[in-house]
Amino acid sequence: MLADVDGGSDLALTVRHNLAAVLIHQGSHAEALTMYRELVDARSRLKGDQHPDTLTARHNYADVLNRLGRVTEAETLIAEVLQGYRRTYGLRHAATLGVQVDLAAMKANQGRNAEAVPLLRDAIEGYRSTHGPNHPLVRELTGVLAQLGG
Repeated sequence: MLADVDGGSDLALTVRHNLAAVLIHQGSHAEALTMYRELVDARSRLKGDQHPDTLTARHNYADVLNRLGRVTEAETLIAEVLQGYRRTYGLRHAATLGVQVDLAAMKANQGRNAEAVPLLRDAIEGYRSTHGPNHPLVRELTGVLAQLGG
């Protein structure tokens, strides 16, 4: 489907990315999954595996895998994306922390709170250091941490 954009149309890939997001909101997860897979491949070819656009496409692909119940695949991919974000953005960047929270949520949703809690605790500290202790996200995630027993 994306073969026609191999020439490097970043705009075309962005439009496809947005269309995939619309498909998710419409509940067309299988179609969105196919589109995100193609986007990951195209972004990797055009910009490399560690480019922020490629990492974002991989993150969204993992999200759809998770929604479709393909949790093991999703968790493996999101862990890889987290490592890429850490290398690209650093440990305390909002994008990195957001992916870290997503990974913690995947683990918690599987009842693996012992693995989720340290990830979430570290993300809260990251948000606290960059956004301040009274930021709504810090308060929200602190509440989630308490529910997980952390």
